[in-house]
Amino acid sequence: MLFVHGASVTAVVRGSTGEPVVLISEQSFPAATGSQRTDLINTDLINAARAVLDAAEFSVFEKVTAGWGTGVPDRFVTTDGDVLSVFEVRVD
Repeated sequence: MLFVHGASVTAVVRGSTGEPVVLISEQSFPAATGSQRTDLINTDLINAARAVLDAAEFSVFEKVTAGWGTGVPDRFVTTDGDVLSVFEVRVD
């Protein structure tokens, strides 16, 4: 499962090879705390995750979102002058 920080939208999608990808907008992650975190993990994002992810993937999503901002990106990708931080989380 990939978590991509710096996207223009916040969404849950499938990548080209079927892997789950959670896009997190620049404003929301990883520094969100308190009420900002509550706003980020809102009903719309949870509903999007439930619609796209299977049960095991959704469990990973819940664990990762409980600890926003913990960890160093696995890699960075530059697109159209924007730098995206990519966090790769293994789904077993």
